[in-house]
Amino acid sequence: MLTATTATVALVLGAAAAATATDEPTPTEPTPTEPTATAEPTEPTPTEEPTPTEEPTATGPTVVFPEVTAFNPATFEYAVDVDVPGYTSVWARGLGQQELEPHGRQVLDLDDGRGAIQVLGCTTEHYSTWDCTEVARSEPLQVRSRLYLTAFETVHTNLTEPTVTVRLARDWWQDHAHTDGDLTWSVRPVGAPESEPVTGATTYTEASDGTGLLHADLTLPASLAEGAYTLDLLASSDLPDFGPLEQAFTALLVVDTTAPEVWKVKVAEDLFYPAKDTILDHMRLSGRAEKGAEVTVSVLDADGGHVAALDVRRTRDQWTTAWNGRLDEIDQVDQDADGAPAARAGRKGPMAEEGTYSFLIQATDAAGNTTTVPTSSFRLSHGKVRHRWVTLKLKPQDVLLDTSVGRCSRIARKSTHGGRGTLSLQSQTRCRDPRQSHAVALFGAYLPDSYPPSSRGITRRYERPQVSLVGGPAKNGPRSSYAVMGYVDSKDRFKGRRVFRGPWGTHAGVVYKKPYWVQLDKKAGRYYVLWQVGLSEGSRYDLKEFRVRVKAWVMR
Repeated sequence: MLTATTATVALVLGAAAAATATDEPTPTEPTPTEPTATAEPTEPTPTEEPTPTEEPTATGPTVVFPEVTAFNPATFEYAVDVDVPGYTSVWARGLGQQELEPHGRQVLDLDDGRGAIQVLGCTTEHYSTWDCTEVARSEPLQVRSRLYLTAFETVHTNLTEPTVTVRLARDWWQDHAHTDGDLTWSVRPVGAPESEPVTGATTYTEASDGTGLLHADLTLPASLAEGAYTLDLLASSDLPDFGPLEQAFTALLVVDTTAPEVWKVKVAEDLFYPAKDTILDHMRLSGRAEKGAEVTVSVLDADGGHVAALDVRRTRDQWTTAWNGRLDEIDQVDQDADGAPAARAGRKGPMAEEGTYSFLIQATDAAGNTTTVPTSSFRLSHGKVRHRWVTLKLKPQDVLLDTSVGRCSRIARKSTHGGRGTLSLQSQTRCRDPRQSHAVALFGAYLPDSYPPSSRGITRRYERPQVSLVGGPAKNGPRSSYAVMGYVDSKDRFKGRRVFRGPWGTHAGVVYKKPYWVQLDKKAGRYYVLWQVGLSEGSRYDLKEFRVRVKAWVMR
């Protein structure tokens, strides 16, 4: 405030002095006055600093890519304009990798494929993921210098038809714009490159089966001998954006006129019961066939009519299948070529009728050769498992396994009461030496097959097995004659000993609730029982029949 007042006074005094420049100033005492209040001075408006003309404005890296995104590198140079200062090295990655100059126009050497180009600035002389920063990225490119076709598989033919189809596959990254072209080919035996080739030309087109493959039909001469051939192929096509392209490749051609082998065919049973009780519900079939051959199995009725088609499982040269007794499922939605409801292999059709059936096996190799093999017949029954008592009536001679006879005794092949298959155990017919008076016979029989619905152990298969003897004292023996019978277990122990005396009749053996003495013939896969009958001391006893009774799970 003081500075502003002084300045104002100075300006006033200056103006008065100028007005009376010719008069002498009269010295007077200044009249003291209060200073006039003035407005607060305002801050001066800041002005922009002038831009130094000697330092240019800083700009970032720039990379200009061509607008073309699909091309053939053999006919189009993909050049980029690069201006990337401030880095130790500059790299281009994607469809290959190469170092770039930091400034100027440069042509990229790109590999075939699909993808974008990255331009990277690096703080090191060499490319490193950790030391490089992306400064630019192109649009996705498709670079193609050839057709990229390969033979999809080995070509097989039996030359029954002169035309063979070759299927061609495109690389996964190609779009489906490539759908047809020209194909030249030549065939010569494998290992004979100097031989005169068989040549030809054809076209290829996209297959109509929805596989995405291309296919070409080649007409081969019928004079080709059986064997392997090298098939050289050259495909050519003019594609949009890429122009004329070619692809040379090879395939293996196999001429095969020999039918495939089928052997060791085995039908598991001669009877099965498809009722759902887990017992013999399927008729199983197995065999072997030439490796690579497709095996189909059909079920035929007694008149040779088709009943069902079965699914076949393959493991190398072995194959297996099984029929559950049901007919082909009829699909009312799908239709065959004649418009009728189509039958398809399945396990949900109606149950087949009881009767005789057989399998028909057909093996077809890759060349189209076929072998057909019919099997033996088998029966289908609608029976089910029942828990029933079963009695086997057996002639002694039919189930005799072994004997032990002393010098004083004998076992006659016919009892004194007569009858086919009977035996007579007679003691002391030649002498009376007690040590040589014995006559012992060992018998055995397979039990009927049993199909328990749960556990397959013996105690679940069979209950209360018992052997009874029909016979009595021989006519030429004393009235006191007797016979001793008992069972033989798996450890050759004599169990359930019982002595039979008295008149002619049926004599029951011991009954065990659990079948401890039932044994398994592992080789035959069947269960059996053993028992002994013997005597001594001059006894003579006729054996007419054995009755084996057991409760088992049987089919009815």
